[in-house]
Amino acid sequence: MPMPTLEISMVYRLALLTLLLAPCWTTTATAEEPVPEAWQALEMWEPQHIFRDRELLFVIAKERRVTDTIYSAMVRAGLCAYVGAGRIQLEGVEEIVILNDRGMTGWRFEGGAEACREVNAALTGSDGVNLELLGRTSLY
Repeated sequence: MPMPTLEISMVYRLALLTLLLAPCWTTTATAEEPVPEAWQALEMWEPQHIFRDRELLFVIAKERRVTDTIYSAMVRAGLCAYVGAGRIQLEGVEEIVILNDRGMTGWRFEGGAEACREVNAALTGSDGVNLELLGRTSLY
């Protein structure tokens, strides 16, 4: 039994409307700000992308899987070390998010410059540093 003309035109209208509105659903209205100082701090890990979105600092790593060791090194020896040396300002940053090469999974360090100062203040090589870091860490 053939479909009536009215139903076919309605199907085409819905399909056209879906195609026209699809970009609205997939795009976000956030402004990514580059952070050149963070590139210097993380240069040895060769991140793919670093940007700031409001109070979040995102680091897209080159690794397919960001292990806890990589995460810890990037935060402690990279970003927090540069904060301690006064070479980077993370003022206004509330979280540092380090993600895998696809930007899908990773780790979140809750805290910005002040949290980095607390991590740096803990004795290097002691359990205090690990406790301070892990106390502010969650999966993303």
